[in-house]
Amino acid sequence: MPSDLIHAVTEIREAFDDYQIAEDYYEGNVPEIFCNPKLRKLIQKTGEEYRFNFAKTPVNAVANRLVINAVTVRGNETQTRLLQDQVWDPNSLTLLSAKWNLRTLEYGDAYVFVWDGEQDGTVQIIYNSPKTTRVFYDAETEQIPQYAAKLWQEKTAAQKVWRCTLYYADRIERYVTKPGLDPEEEASWEPFTRTVTEEGDPVWPEVNPYGRLPVFHLRTDMPSAAPSTRTPTARRTPSPSSSPPSCPPPTTRASGSATPSWTPTSSAAKPTTARRPTPTTKPPPLTPRA
Repeated sequence: MPSDLIHAVTEIREAFDDYQIAEDYYEGNVPEIFCNPKLRKLIQKTGEEYRFNFAKTPVNAVANRLVINAVTVRGNETQTRLLQDQVWDPNSLTLLSAKWNLRTLEYGDAYVFVWDGEQDGTVQIIYNSPKTTRVFYDAETEQIPQYAAKLWQEKTAAQKVWRCTLYYADRIERYVTKPGLDPEEEASWEPFTRTVTEEGDPVWPEVNPYGRLPVFHLRTDMPSAAPSTRTPTARRTPSPSSSPPSCPPPTTRASGSATPSWTPTSSAAKPTTARRPTPTTKPPPLTPRA
């Protein structure tokens, strides 16, 4: 059993929550965070529901500026027409490429599979979410792709099983777990075949005749935009009984009365008007004229 399988399964599953958080921020499904749990309860009593989705605005603003004007084969009009008629138009790339750019900006990563279509001579291009797919690069340069993996769950007649496919430049390996077993355990996996020879013998692994990975990585950073670096460290919503460390309790005087723990030091304080001093002695009495 190759070590690449368990490594891919572990990495994809560990990154899932962070990608889900990025999606929640974009969709506006993250609840408001309050410094004080009492303040949360007071606002909840008003019965007003509101949602401010500020994370979606910059993502859409950048996505709207990404426009593909044309796709051509330089110096070859015949190949350009073939590319347009047999690849671009049949896969609706004018519409879908804009959505892929949007998903890339939302998650930081996105993946596109390119493989043979159902009919001879056609090409199929399919988007895959970073929540299920990843390309793994060499440790030395972090630029040369070594293999790609896709992990997902399927429901069978018995119970749910996990499927994982590893894509290499020369082969494709497919695996499936035994029902009910942990996908991060090596003993849970066994080869999965869906191709047979003319004699009916299963083919495993499958041959990749193109000599390169059929998975293309769209990303906002190199080697990948790790979602944990794009979201705050304290990403989880605090419980109502807890207060985040950014809201320190007030200091207490010796008499027990609470006072703020900060003192304003701004040099641009509002000027005060000088008051006329109060005389300390009475003026002498007036002497009437003769």
